Amino acid sequence: MKFVFAMIVFMVTISVGSHVSFANSYEPIIHAINPNTTITFSTKKLTNKPVKVTIDTSKYEGGDHYLYDSFSKKIIKSNKITVDISKNDQYNFLPVDKDMDEESVPNYGFWIMIEVRNIDMTKPKIKVLKPTLEFGTGKYRLNFGITDYESGIKSVTRQTSYNSSYPSKEAFMSMDDSMIINRNGRYKVTATDFAGNKAVKYITVTDYKKAPLKVNSFTSKSNYITGKSMKNTWISVYNLNTGYRIAKVKTDSNGKFKASIGKQKTNTKLYVWTWHIPEKYVSASKDITVKR
Repeated sequence: MKFVFAMIVFMVTISVGSHVSFANSYEPIIHAINPNTTITFSTKKLTNKPVKVTIDTSKYEGGDHYLYDSFSKKIIKSNKITVDISKNDQYNFLPVDKDMDEESVPNYGFWIMIEVRNIDMTKPKIKVLKPTLEFGTGKYRLNFGITDYESGIKSVTRQTSYNSSYPSKEAFMSMDDSMIINRNGRYKVTATDFAGNKAVKYITVTDYKKAPLKVNSFTSKSNYITGKSMKNTWISVYNLNTGYRIAKVKTDSNGKFKASIGKQKTNTKLYVWTWHIPEKYVSASKDITVKR
């Protein structure tokens, strides 16, 4: 083959506009290509596996040449090659005379330039944050943060079966999330990115504790309901038959409370609930049936 030294003249550029989908923004780019050359990729989607790139120059100038790979700095003795690429980068190939050696390859000519950018082999990161108690309800909220600065967070699954998925156009590189738990134990959080990488985090909770709540016995002849909980804590009493709250009182410095509820009919079901409890305690509740 008679190699023609010339500057690049055939250029194909794929630009990513503002309206393309998130996933498409990671597609490989062909920056430059020779006449009668075809380039194919095993996948253009985000992946956590190597991408096979096939470059076929067999119809370029009779095919009487080899291909020089500038990344490995090797001459591949073929005019049609398939290379496994495992790292996002720009890769350049040049048709060269068959009798040329690596040291003689020029810096100019009809270079084939491709940019692979759809490989992500890094798992998302899950960080446990400080748990919080919801104001008023005292529910224990287990908090965690998730980051994935490569291909973005696709979905998060919590052990409580509360799942959330985010479509590609709304991918998050960083987000805070949480789940409500009801006991001490081991909880599982799974985060998956758009390339298919999956991270699993097990979070052990040992500081879950409910506020103490004691309700003294009373009958349908009683006008008051009494008991004990945390000091300076609100106590709400609901009539479950009607769905209305019938009393709201605050415990004293010793945690005792006395709520006026009026006489309630036998078998009426009441719900007694701590509210605005001190920090580090989860709200407690009791279902009470009025006795004769």
